[in-house]
Amino acid sequence: MADELVRIGKVHARLLRGELTGKLWNVVAETFIDCTLEWGDRRCRSETVRKAWALIVAF
Repeated sequence: MADELVRIGKVHARLLRGELTGKLWNVVAETFIDCTLEWGDRRCRSETVRKAWALIVAF
């Protein structure tokens, strides 16, 4: 799974040509994590899914 995430990240980096800074990516990651925390117990938004998103974003 890690190799796949790295591959996807490289594609995104190539498309953006380095236009987004690491600081901005950190803000994006924090936003995704905050959103997953707000999901709560809504339908199809299990704790497992929330943790998976948090791990992907943290990667």
